[in-house]
Amino acid sequence: RFAITGKKLKAIIVALGDALNDVEFCLIALVGWDWFPFNKFLHDVTEQRRIASMSPAEIGDHKDDNGASEEETERNDPSFSSSALVKVREFNESNYWYQSARHISQAAKIGAFVYSCDAIAVILNTIGFRYRQQQGFSKKAFHISFSVWAALRVGELKHWMLRKFFNREKNQSGKVQVYNSILNVALATFTFGHILDLFDVNIGVALASLLSIGGVGTLVMSLASKDIATELVSGLAVGASDRFLPGDEIILGDGTAGFIESMGLLYTDIRSYSEVITRVPNSQLSGQRATNLSRAAPKSQVKQTLRFSYKDVKKMPELMQAIKEEIRKSCPTLIDDGSRPFRCHWRDFSESWLEVVVDAHFNTRPTGDVYYDLRQDVLVAIATAAESLGVEFTLPASICTAERLSI
Repeated sequence: RFAITGKKLKAIIVALGDALNDVEFCLIALVGWDWFPFNKFLHDVTEQRRIASMSPAEIGDHKDDNGASEEETERNDPSFSSSALVKVREFNESNYWYQSARHISQAAKIGAFVYSCDAIAVILNTIGFRYRQQQGFSKKAFHISFSVWAALRVGELKHWMLRKFFNREKNQSGKVQVYNSILNVALATFTFGHILDLFDVNIGVALASLLSIGGVGTLVMSLASKDIATELVSGLAVGASDRFLPGDEIILGDGTAGFIESMGLLYTDIRSYSEVITRVPNSQLSGQRATNLSRAAPKSQVKQTLRFSYKDVKKMPELMQAIKEEIRKSCPTLIDDGSRPFRCHWRDFSESWLEVVVDAHFNTRPTGDVYYDLRQDVLVAIATAAESLGVEFTLPASICTAERLSI
């Protein structure tokens, strides 16, 4: 049947001419593939004319990336135009013109696809492939194509509305992901059911046949899906709680620490400081304490326990003041207004050393390079103060015990 003779080819051309409007098809294809580039061209031309027609007063006192004003730039570069400093409105997703052109172009492409399906049906019918539901082929292709396209467009609109709604509050991205996932499942289920309905599939009978596998099979499926259901519910709970998001640095109650690499409905990947990825089930993640360092208040503490020799016991009061002064000079973010403790005290006579505790608080978040540079500055300040007074650090004396061995 696929052998196309001259007679069949002529019959196909005649059948296509009778069934399809070639002018209409060409017009739809032209809109589908040329409408968007044409609108982008119009947008760029309109923007260039708008900028060229702006007066210096409308442009205002703009500066370039190097901080130079318009007059300075014009003196340095005679070919420079002040309109180059005006921000151009891009032809992207935030532009309503872009969205309308994109949707019209996509709808036209789907129309061209439906026309192509009609052409295929006509060709198959002409060469001898006849089937019972041929009359509904074009209608079903039309409904399926536009149903999927409409579902995708509704999904994008839904995500945009969720982001707009939850952006009114801080740290709500987790809820956006959870609600977006739930609505995506509902939208996909509705679209899939609508497509099955087009093919006259009785969903109730299909599900009954699938689930009628006996009591043992039902028990096995229930036990197998129990853990998955638990992880799904835990994943939704973790996402909706907004305790942490991808990119946050966290410390879990079991000691696991690192950065959130990705969050799914079943597992959460945590990248440790040694770059090792640990996959934690959401059921375990939702049931333990978690400290989010990335969302911590911009306050941190540096606390050190120092050991000095007994021979420097008379220098201890002077050393306390010297350490405080060095920390004040070295750490500008030190909180020294009384709202947080800033202590340096000789605490105890120990077995072989004098114990000193330094406790300081800073207006610095307790994570990242800035915090560890701050800790280093505190340690350098302590060492500088001790060196200035000739005070030496000491180590705990090792106590060796001998046991009598009975042979």
